[in-house]
Amino acid sequence: MCAHDARVAGALSAQEQDTLRALLGKLAPPQAIGADRPHHSADPADTAND
Repeated sequence: MCAHDARVAGALSAQEQDTLRALLGKLAPPQAIGADRPHHSADPADTAND
């Protein structure tokens, strides 16, 4: 994955990479490793109160 990221980033200038990171951070803010995430069930009864 690191090699892929380096190839993709190589097509962008340093300023473009910074801009991309900032924009992606707005869409999907970094989360702590192992942080609890909301549980989503396929059973509609389980999600009635979500």
